[in-house]
Amino acid sequence: MVSTNLPTDESPYALLKSAVREAGLAVDLFPQVAAAMAVFFDGKDADRVRYVSELAMAPITFLALSLDPRTQHGLLASLPSLSIFVDTNIIYRSASARMR
Repeated sequence: MVSTNLPTDESPYALLKSAVREAGLAVDLFPQVAAAMAVFFDGKDADRVRYVSELAMAPITFLALSLDPRTQHGLLASLPSLSIFVDTNIIYRSASARMR
């Protein structure tokens, strides 16, 4: 069982389970998806670390610009929503590497 102080509907476990359902995957695949995600985010691959770091730093960099509220609102309104997709080849490769 996953222990967390976050509300159940916002815990990493609940969010990942929701993402599995939204992707149309069978819920019984959750352990494999969770294992593949753990491999992806394990920090052992420099390219993946750089990719995730850049994603994480983008909002910080944006906010660090300290733009006036009107300009910030204009910029935020013009940004499209962000969806992050992990290529299935990465997930399958990670999952198969973990099974070896």
